[in-house]
Amino acid sequence: MSIEEFRQLCYDANLVPKDLPIREIDLCFSQAMMMQADEINQKKHVEMSFVEFIEAICRVSSYFCQKNQDKGFDSDSQEENEQDYEESVIARMKLKRNVRRTIKNLYPLVPRNFCDYDA
Repeated sequence: MSIEEFRQLCYDANLVPKDLPIREIDLCFSQAMMMQADEINQKKHVEMSFVEFIEAICRVSSYFCQKNQDKGFDSDSQEENEQDYEESVIARMKLKRNVRRTIKNLYPLVPRNFCDYDA
């Protein structure tokens, strides 16, 4: 999947608002891409694999999730460590909810004959 196709998918599935700058979607795309050794003779760096696609979709989902600032666990107080841990658990639960919502938004875009396929 190319970056243009990924942008269109995000807009068609209503994963992002229409007024969201394109650079935000492009950032999710580029961060999900694996490093490629040979970018001159191959074009793997501009086309996503399935694993990269899943990561990019999760990045788009997490874009709207309240990001938990990485405070680290280097403080001396155990209460602060427990609070940081609770906040990270809550952030993961929000991400899980957003990914589920994303999947529900993507489902209507799947062709009907593919949905009815019994394997």
